[in-house]
Amino acid sequence: MIEVDHWGSSRGHLPLYAALGIPKVWRYRARRGRLWFGRLDGGTYTVIDRSLALPMLTPELVLFALGRCGPHETAWDNWLRGWAAAGMPIT
Repeated sequence: MIEVDHWGSSRGHLPLYAALGIPKVWRYRARRGRLWFGRLDGGTYTVIDRSLALPMLTPELVLFALGRCGPHETAWDNWLRGWAAAGMPIT
């Protein structure tokens, strides 16, 4: 689940996601430029420092990519494919 906060906080949605058994959540606070990865652990979300599905992907790297690509899905997809093809470098 990826939750983007533009005008308010999605923190209140986390208990619902936990009840639905959603194993991981990314929260992006657009106005603050912050990204948070969380993993469901005992009914609540625990902060994790990298993606569970793509362990080389960190919040910092995603923010870097967003800074280069902007929010456009095609630009993000192209960057992600290029990053993976280049061996997933840290920077």
